[in-house]
Amino acid sequence: RPPVLVWLDKVTGTPTSSPTPTGTPLPAIPDVLRGKIAFLSDRGGGEVPNVYLLDPDSGRVALLTDRWPYSKALAQDQVSPDGQYAASVMDGERGTQVYVTQLNTGISWAITFSNRISYDPVWSPRADLIAYVSQELGPQGGGDDIFVVNPQGSDKQRLTYNTWEWDKHPTFSPDGSQIVFWSNQETGRKQLWIMNIDGSERRILLNSPYNDWDPVWIK
Repeated sequence: RPPVLVWLDKVTGTPTSSPTPTGTPLPAIPDVLRGKIAFLSDRGGGEVPNVYLLDPDSGRVALLTDRWPYSKALAQDQVSPDGQYAASVMDGERGTQVYVTQLNTGISWAITFSNRISYDPVWSPRADLIAYVSQELGPQGGGDDIFVVNPQGSDKQRLTYNTWEWDKHPTFSPDGSQIVFWSNQETGRKQLWIMNIDGSERRILLNSPYNDWDPVWIK
């Protein structure tokens, strides 16, 4: 069968010669990319990491020849499903924390209150949770861990428990039932992992000899 890259290029018809000009509104993400997981990787060997796609059903990996769908998916992950609110990181009295902003009024409120930095916020497709990363100390020590909280800043739940390891850059599945993230546990390399939204069934999703990080599940 033909290589995945050739198949992907033929289906998407994504141009490879002319990048999207700065300031130009990005087009809609092609349907063929939805449900795939885009991520950065050093597997190309260049100084600048390329964007790759993982098909979570087949496990196949392909190079994404144009970067804009990845950038757009990242931006969409930070906005509520109804488009009325955005999650972002701001500096306040407690340092770097996660805030929610009502876009039509500009009113913002903090939803994390740690004595350590909190970052990488993303919105659940169900609109009921925001996942984020914090260095907040827990019962097993102080790595970077993944938490979820509701948009009002209550009912916080800690999903991962690290000592020296990092769990970063969460992204929800399209149905909101799972979270993909990257972790350096076990191998010391950045690898893609997956778990349920309650932190159960945590497991490696893509085990590779490369560094794979900053995933976004395209919706």
